[in-house]
Amino acid sequence: MATTIRESHRDLLDAQFGTLATVASDGSPQLTEVWFLRDGDGVRISLNTSRAKTRNLRARPQCSLLILDVANPYRYLELRGRARIELTTTTPSPTASPSPTASAPSTAPTCARTTHPATAASS
Repeated sequence: MATTIRESHRDLLDAQFGTLATVASDGSPQLTEVWFLRDGDGVRISLNTSRAKTRNLRARPQCSLLILDVANPYRYLELRGRARIELTTTTPSPTASPSPTASAPSTAPTCARTTHPATAASS
């Protein structure tokens, strides 16, 4: 069952970064600061195939993204759900500025998208 994000916190989906929590192979949490883009009420996260977070999401898609309001750290949005890994084949424009999440040349960029059911918690 999908949970609707409160209108009072929907603006946090326009932030530039958040903290992605995945589950490591030993069951422990693995946290990583990531850049993301809003995709409706979900998000897309650029991943590098050689990173632990990508391996974790492929093996265990359960994840959480915490988006903190940096102006008021008591205000946040947490998205919980299951990630879906999608290979992307976009080519950067020669005039575009370099992406902070660009993959190493030897790896293919991937994208994680939260899928429903997702839980939204906010404060």
